Amino acid sequence: FHDASAGEACPRAGTGGGWGGWRFERNHPAAQLRATQPSAPTAVDFYNRFVVAPAASGRYYSNFTLSFANGARFAVSRERIRRRSREYYQRLLGQLSALKNPIEGYFMEAMWYDVFHPEALQAEGGPVCALSRVPERVGGHEAMLQ
Repeated sequence: FHDASAGEACPRAGTGGGWGGWRFERNHPAAQLRATQPSAPTAVDFYNRFVVAPAASGRYYSNFTLSFANGARFAVSRERIRRRSREYYQRLLGQLSALKNPIEGYFMEAMWYDVFHPEALQAEGGPVCALSRVPERVGGHEAMLQ
């Protein structure tokens, strides 16, 4: 348990390093949706096209790690939301609304921080939390490109 009122947002040392294999397991909904939505963008493409753009001014990020709260649990201020244009959110919503259960919805769980912090993209400055090396059993970056 992390006490948000104390400013804690990252895993404590010795608590597993913050990694889990759930997203790469065959029975995870995102893995199953990939089979039914083969034309959907990969997580990396979605991040670049719908989360980063236009903040990155033409850059394409291909190797990065995102820290995120499992279950997309977060709070954000009105001021923080308004750092992006209405058109940005409409474009993002349009992509996420095309299907009843888009695979991109699972991508968003890991990408909310960068939606609301365009000035501090994790693809540029590294993850918000200091994380240990990805265990081999998790699958690594290559799994997110599939």
